[in-house]
Amino acid sequence: MKSISLKIAAILCVMTMIACNNSKDEALNEGRPAPVPLDSLLVPKGKAMVNIAYFDSISSKKLSDIPIKAYTIRSQELLIAMGLDSSLISKAIYNNIRVYLAYQPSGEKQGTPGYKLYIVPVVGANLDAYPPIGGKDVMLDKNGKGIKPELLGNYADGDQYVLDLNTPCPNTCAINGDLLTKKISH
Repeated sequence: MKSISLKIAAILCVMTMIACNNSKDEALNEGRPAPVPLDSLLVPKGKAMVNIAYFDSISSKKLSDIPIKAYTIRSQELLIAMGLDSSLISKAIYNNIRVYLAYQPSGEKQGTPGYKLYIVPVVGANLDAYPPIGGKDVMLDKNGKGIKPELLGNYADGDQYVLDLNTPCPNTCAINGDLLTKKISH
């Protein structure tokens, strides 16, 4: 009877250890969303160009200054913002990305109307030069892989894509909203 009790106790201990290890792994991944399917992130280049031009036209009407069209961002800045060690920059294929401001009006056949932020890798940029060198945008193929700028002629516009990785605020504003609390009077 003692040996059966010891065997049962040993089995319970092993099961408890396995359960603890599994719950530890689950806790580490808690709140991390599953990857989004790539095809839902890719937007054809032509559509992006129309939406970027639309944003440019409406913003230039509202602002007397030349509107900002895009931002070139160092990969290192993205790593830091995501809480990753910036030494991982050596593993990045591209040192910079560019994000384009865009707007998709309602009534379009594809996509959700509203503000957009299109993202592309960049080659040849040097943000530390004076004046900074913008480099060239890298379009993506249907698998999300970069197309070398010198090979773009081998791809039809419909086979070139940009990433649309965003959901604009107010739907996704920060809960604390600290950066949005300051009001300016004109």
